[in-house]
Amino acid sequence: MASEGRNGRDDGPARDHGTALERLTAVLTAAADTSPTPRELAELLWLARLSSPAPDPGAALPADGRTEPPGGDTGTAAAGTDGGTPDRTDAKAAEGTEGGGSPGPAPGVPDARVPLRLPAPRPASASGDGSGGPGHVLAPAPPMLPRPLALQRSLRPLKRTVPSARARLLDERATADRIARLGAHPDVWLPVLRPARDRWLRLALVHDTGPTMPVWRPLVRELHTVLAQSGVFRTVTLHAATPDGEARLVPDGADGRTIALVLSDCMGPQWRPGGAGERWYRTLGHWAARMPLAVVQPLPEHLWPTTALPAEPGLLSSATRAGPLRALSFTPYDPAAAPRPDGAVPLPVLEPGAPWLANWAALVADPGGARIPGAAAWLSSAPVPVPSDGPPVHGPGTPSPRIWCCVSGPPPPGRRSGWPGIWRWPSPRSR
Repeated sequence: MASEGRNGRDDGPARDHGTALERLTAVLTAAADTSPTPRELAELLWLARLSSPAPDPGAALPADGRTEPPGGDTGTAAAGTDGGTPDRTDAKAAEGTEGGGSPGPAPGVPDARVPLRLPAPRPASASGDGSGGPGHVLAPAPPMLPRPLALQRSLRPLKRTVPSARARLLDERATADRIARLGAHPDVWLPVLRPARDRWLRLALVHDTGPTMPVWRPLVRELHTVLAQSGVFRTVTLHAATPDGEARLVPDGADGRTIALVLSDCMGPQWRPGGAGERWYRTLGHWAARMPLAVVQPLPEHLWPTTALPAEPGLLSSATRAGPLRALSFTPYDPAAAPRPDGAVPLPVLEPGAPWLANWAALVADPGGARIPGAAAWLSSAPVPVPSDGPPVHGPGTPSPRIWCCVSGPPPPGRRSGWPGIWRWPSPRSR
């Protein structure tokens, strides 16, 4: 009997624990149609432990000082249930039910109901030990740049090597041949040097820091990492373009071995008429006269007409390899498109995706004559004023519907100016 009682007291908690774990496994299996792995169960229990509120250290204990619920210890209640001899607590619960009162949970048996409570705010002086409320758990954010490996492969046309202007290597065969032909004394042997092979281009990645660009900061980091790890360019440098139209320390590009990408949503003040816009457009014109230049637009193509730099699809061609924008020609697909402004040059506009960058890389590497599909905007010497066909002006006492909600496409042409938009962005750009 002693051994049976001992076995009952030892196996009861283990059996309850195993039953709870089996119930949790069954619920997860029914929800996901697959059985969770032991690692997933362990991580779920760890997350539940961190998310549960910490016990209140100032909570008052019962008057008798006991921490277990009244009615005897757990082992006695479990033994009474398993052995078939009802104890006094079960009799009291039955009497309460017969008397018309609401039956409560038996002492020693956990209640199936779980209280719901909001997470307590963590005080500013919390030490991080969990005493100030539920702990914070970091979760990975989805990437904003889809298919980074495909994007790196799309830049392979630019992965060329050219003779270096500075580095030299010893040409052993030519040196030995020269010594043998001249028969010179070893004291006057002169080595034959040849230029070392070097990467063809270096890249300057200029990112906009305007008031609408904080949401795209992860895209700037991801694009810079992908371009730097591609092994295509000699160097990949990151430069900031401020809203006042300044961009400092950008390479000049007069050597013909520098290209620039401007990452911007073209919604900031430097893209609009004004002092900042004129300064920024002078900078773009300076780059356009010396090196290949393109704008990486994080917004999808159907939203480009709502920005300050609307682009049109068409065919691009270059007169020379890695030529400046003045060497480009652009033919829009739409024959009714607006004519080319005086003194304007085509500025390629790309989405941050592999097909767009592949076409642009082919355009930069082409020696001339090819017609490559793409999109471009006309870059003038100053920003183009936005048409004043926006919404009507409302009086101070009249509510104005200042938001144009569009789900399936851009707003009508007469409503684009001055109306902020709410868009359903495609994944993975959604936040």
